[in-house]
Amino acid sequence: METIPALNCTDRVCADERLSAFRTLGAKWLHVDVSDGIFTPFATLDDPSIIASLDANAEIHLMVHNPEEAALPWLDAGARRIIVHVESLGEERAAAIGRMTDVCAAHNAEFMLAAKPETPVEEFYPYCGGISSFQLLAVSPGPSGQRFDRSVVEKAKTLRVHVPKARIEVDGGVTLAVAKDLKAAGVTAVAVASGIFGTDDIHSAFASFVRI
Repeated sequence: METIPALNCTDRVCADERLSAFRTLGAKWLHVDVSDGIFTPFATLDDPSIIASLDANAEIHLMVHNPEEAALPWLDAGARRIIVHVESLGEERAAAIGRMTDVCAAHNAEFMLAAKPETPVEEFYPYCGGISSFQLLAVSPGPSGQRFDRSVVEKAKTLRVHVPKARIEVDGGVTLAVAKDLKAAGVTAVAVASGIFGTDDIHSAFASFVRI
């Protein structure tokens, strides 16, 4: 199971500090949380320039009300994966997903569909034929450090049965103990913010996740 350090910052000072620390970890991917204060009650830094010179791949988790518009600056900056919430796509979800998949492909990036903890995993099913990557958010969209919603473990198991070969990522509240349960449930990647950057020794914390 892959561990992806996650950046959840409200200002550039925080982002620069954590990006500097990230560069010492040797991780291949960085997860960047983008919340707009509309789709979510909490707003984070929305500055694509932070990944422009990144020597790693960046996946951008758009917790926003206008994902099609918000994705373009991040793709232009070099994002390699765009994560969009099914709840943010309105009534014409299939059309929106088709457009975003095409835009991501044109930028040599992957499209991933996400869902909040309270959203039934079955909301993914109509799109499983054209999408191979899904994210289960295990906390309310917003700041890092929230408690993991245990129902997501069962959701991961259910989704794994439905899409045996899909990439399944879980984000939010992931601890070492939680990560072990998620791996057993068939999860292929976890995004970890406070579990790494909120510790006294980020290198030891990251290594502990990698060993799972």
